[in-house]
Parts: sequence; structure tokens; C-alpha cells
Amino acid sequence: MYKDTYIEQLEKQIIELKKRIEELERLLGMNSRNSSKPPSSDLPKTLAKPTKQRRKKRGAKKGHQPHLRELLPPEKVTKRIKLEPKECTCGSESLEPSDQEPLRHQFIDVPPIVPEVIEYLQLVYRCKDCGEFVYAPLPDEVKRTYFGPGVFSLVGILTGDLNTSKRKALAIMNEVFSVPMSLGGLSVLCVRLFCGVSAVLAHRANAAGVMWSEFSRCVRPAACKSEALSHICVKRVVAIRKVFLFHNKNREQLNKTA
Repeated sequence: MYKDTYIEQLEKQIIELKKRIEELERLLGMNSRNSSKPPSSDLPKTLAKPTKQRRKKRGAKKGHQPHLRELLPPEKVTKRIKLEPKECTCGSESLEPSDQEPLRHQFIDVPPIVPEVIEYLQLVYRCKDCGEFVYAPLPDEVKRTYFGPGVFSLVGILTGDLNTSKRKALAIMNEVFSVPMSLGGLSVLCVRLFCGVSAVLAHRANAAGVMWSEFSRCVRPAACKSEALSHICVKRVVAIRKVFLFHNKNREQLNKTA
């Protein structure tokens, strides 16, 4: 009797242990992906492995249309060098001209930029009657300035459209374009460019029936005389020009709809 009772107890323990093992296995298999458990509770082995992204091969894909560089037209070519073959690939030197179009290969380079320097010689003459020395005055377009419209345009593009600092713009003007200029001289150019462009925009705004004061509130006329504010002059002109063009475009659309 005692033996049968002991066997029954062991069978009950086995059944309970099996249930316990199944419950533990179920809990062990739970993670953030198949239950409401947070990801921080996942075991290291159950963490989702990052999927490896396949890197695309560089270069052209198979079957794509080739994008070849277009050759410049003949009128843009400054120099032509004709290359004549000396011998055939077979080794023969007996060659004759053919009606085939020659192969073209263009080599583009930028030569050293040399600025155009125009010197005005004001000849000094002596009056025979009173003995006074006289000389012809400078033309109005070169009076009180040392740089032409090309230099003004480059400075405006560098400091305005390209948003380049004054020191970098000065380095480009000195080293690339070989234009001798100081930092103060570049600041003066910015001020004069600001005054000239703002005057043109004001004239266009008045001609279009737009009040220039609407776009020039942030610009003070006195700032044109201050070299300390020259680094923002051209940038402000560019911003005002964009606002003016946008306003003018909307004005034209309203006129069309009306």
C-alpha cells in the first residue's frame, strides 16, 4: 500500500512539473515582437537583428542611355590641331586620304586671366599767354573710380548671389582674376554697387506703380555711406530684388484675372 501511494505522489509531481516547464517555456519565448512586453525586456538573443541593406553598385546600370558630353560648336573652338596617322595597324605606311568624317576630341582649359588695364594720360600743356599749366579732365565714366563694370559685376556675384565672404571674394579677385584690390577697396565697391542697384530697382518699382518704401524698409540710405555695413549691402539688394520680382509677378497675375 505504501508503495502504491508513493507512486501516485510521484506521478502527480511529474504532471505538475510538466505544466511548470510548459509555462516557463511559454514565458521564455515571449518578447516584444510576440507580446506586449517592452523591447527593453528582451534578452540579448531575442533582439531583432538589423537587416543588411544591399549597397547599390556604383556607376552606370545596364541598359541605361549614355550621357555623353556634347561638343562645342566650331565657332567656339579657338585652336585646331590636325593629327595625321603615320602608319596602319598592320604596319603598312602606304596611306591615302578618305571621305570619312574626322574624329573630334575637345580639350578645354582656362588660360591665365589678365585684366584689361586702360591708362589715361592727361598731357600737361603750358599756356603761351599766361604761362599756366593745363590738362584735359578725365571722362565722367572713369572719374572717381578705379574699376570698371566687369569688376563691379564679379564683386556683386561673389558677395551677393554666391554669398561669399569679403575676404574670400578678395582672394578670388586677387589670385584668380589678377585684379589688385584691398579689403577696403572691395568694401567701397560693395557700397557703390548697393547704391547703384537700389536706385535702379527703385526706378523700376516706381514705373510699375509699386511703392519702393514697401521693399526698402530694412535698408537705410545712410548705410550706403558707411563702409562698416558694406558686407550686408549687396545681400540686402539681392533679397529686395527677389521680393520686388515676386510682388511684381503676383501683380501681373491679378491684372490677368481681373
